[in-house]
This record gives sequence, structure tokens and C-alpha cells, in this order.
Amino acid sequence: MDEYDVVIAGAGPVGLMLGCELALAGVRVVVLERLTAPDKTIKAGAITTPTAEAFDRRGMLPQLEAAQEQTLEQFRAFIRQLTGGAVPPRPGGGFVGHFGAIMLDRDNLDESDPELTGHGPSSSLTMITQQQLEAILAGRAAELGVEVRRGVEVTSFDAGPEGVAVASGMDWSAPAGSSAVTAGEAWFAGSEASPSPAPTRRSPGTRRWST
Repeated sequence: MDEYDVVIAGAGPVGLMLGCELALAGVRVVVLERLTAPDKTIKAGAITTPTAEAFDRRGMLPQLEAAQEQTLEQFRAFIRQLTGGAVPPRPGGGFVGHFGAIMLDRDNLDESDPELTGHGPSSSLTMITQQQLEAILAGRAAELGVEVRRGVEVTSFDAGPEGVAVASGMDWSAPAGSSAVTAGEAWFAGSEASPSPAPTRRSPGTRRWST
């Protein structure tokens, strides 16, 4: 049995970011992920300014800039393929996000609203996919020594006075059915996306962080 202060279910952006933040505070943390590799399914295709600012506070703005440039180059390549080589200039002030897949143009931004302006370089970073975020955070987690164990599905957990015992359907170091156990005043955090079959969504009284 392995002991940690916090066990996190789900290695998406929320789970990885939580793991990184806990590691910065000196917390012993492990992230358990059911999938053996990052999910390539198209999900979130952009981020908001507060998200970019959170990454900036942790020194990850250069990674966001590189990721956005990669996305923009893929978009330009797609346009060149459609137009036979030309990339027409985009009208308006530029993309600032979307709502329900409705693209928002910077020309429609109220520059006099302090809530919408004055955010520095973070405000220009929007076109970053969930897969890119996960790759950036996975690299950050590795730098901080956060243990991420893939192919490990959380099947149940039991909270008691001595801590939280978390059982996985596939063990990483012993026969199937063994548990990762957190010690003392410990936490089990569920960060899986909805909908999810994980027990953190089905168990009453569970504290859950969701994407």
C-alpha cells in the first residue's frame, strides 16, 4: 500500500492543476487516471482570460503562447488548403473567445469596461485546446514530482477516522484489487469530467472538483 496526503481521480486539466498546486505546498499527492493515454477527442477548443492569468501566475505563459501559435498555424494551414494557398486577412479586431460555439469578435469588446480590459498578455491567449492544456500541465506536474498513474481506474473509496482508502480496478505495483491509502487527515478529490462512471459522482458527501 502506498500512502499520500491526497489522491486525485482524473488527470484532466483540473486534476493536473490541483496536483501541481498541492505539490507546491509540499503535499504528497498522486493522480489516478483511468485512460492509459491522453484523450484525443475534440473537447474544449479555447480558454478564457482568467485561465490564462492563472497559468501566467505559475510561469506557464510561454507554454500557452507556443500552444496558441501551434493552433493558429494549423488553422492557417487549413485555410490555405481551402483557398489554394492564400490566407485572407480576418475582418474585425480578432478572436476573443466563444459562447456556445458563437465566435466573439474583439471589435465588440467594450474597452471601457475594467472587467474586460487591462489583463496584459493573458488577454490575447484564447485559442488553446484541452489537449494542449493537459500536455502543458503534465509537463508541469512532472517537474514538480507529481505522480500521475495512468490505466488506474478508481472503483471505490472508504473514508474513516484514519484516512481515506482508495481502491483501484487495476493496481500499478501489486495484484488487482489492492488500494492506495492516504494517511491521517487526508483527502480524496474527484476531478473527472461529467458524465463519468467514477464513484466520486455516485457517492453522497463527496467533495468533487469538476471541469
